[in-house]
Amino acid sequence: MNKSIRVGIAEDQALFRKGIVSLMNSFEKITVVEEAENGQELLDIYEDILECNEMLPDITILDLNMPVLDGIRTTEILKRLYPEIKIIIISSFDDADIIVHLYEKGANAYLDKSSDPKEVEQAIKAVLVDDFYFNKAAKDALEDASVDSTDQIILSAENTLSERELEVLKHICYGITTEEIAKMMNVSSRAVDGHRLKLLQKTKCRNTTCLVLFALKSKLVNISELKVNLF
Repeated sequence: MNKSIRVGIAEDQALFRKGIVSLMNSFEKITVVEEAENGQELLDIYEDILECNEMLPDITILDLNMPVLDGIRTTEILKRLYPEIKIIIISSFDDADIIVHLYEKGANAYLDKSSDPKEVEQAIKAVLVDDFYFNKAAKDALEDASVDSTDQIILSAENTLSERELEVLKHICYGITTEEIAKMMNVSSRAVDGHRLKLLQKTKCRNTTCLVLFALKSKLVNISELKVNLF
């Protein structure tokens, strides 16, 4: 990871926002380039950035509860307008249903506001490489979701996953990189990316995190097989 990771943040509590900005700027090769008091203000900033032909952040960190535009709605809009931006939600709520809902909406990671600073740094770097980050809280929430989903999800006939796509999906869930998957399957990285795109289209998932959730609910993988960051 040679270049600095650019981060944008929306958090309505000024003291907490300034604290986390200072914390992240202390991490190696991580720089907060934009900050806002709510989701709408951050979206306005991103629109101005594009109009000036400047670079958008690689990662956006969103508080869950904010005035004007909260974290969930902001996530939905960001995923529609800027799907390449990774999203980390921070919150003081650890309800399992909320965590699963955030991943379903397109969040790449969930962190509690009391998280260890090292976990914040790990999550930022993980979502950039793996497209998702699961800590113990997320694992437990996803486990509950997979248990509650008693029926296997059935895709329409034209969207049935091929053996190759199923293989790629399982590798993704195990946290294996595109390059590693390509070597294991003896194909090019571009071919793996093609399978990933087909998976997203067929399952109507927003990102890799949602694909993992789909695999769990479809009983294609077991929760114990997921790549989990044990913080």
